[in-house]
Amino acid sequence: MERPTSPHSQRLRTLRRRVAAGVLATFVAAWLAVAALGKGGGSTAAASSTTSSGSTGTPSQSDQSQSDQSQDSQPGPVVTGQS
Repeated sequence: MERPTSPHSQRLRTLRRRVAAGVLATFVAAWLAVAALGKGGGSTAAASSTTSSGSTGTPSQSDQSQSDQSQDSQPGPVVTGQS
């Protein structure tokens, strides 16, 4: 005959199951995020470059419009009187 399990061991089993379920859910969510972001990417060079907002990855439409504006407003080369 099986001996009855103590409440302490039942709590530990429940905790282990919850931790395992959380790890699995995190893995699946990360895998889906990588798969979803991988479909919209261009090339590996674009994914590794830094955008104007300081983050890596492909620039969004708002990032592209900001970079277009910043390119228009950049001053030309500084010319000094020295030769």
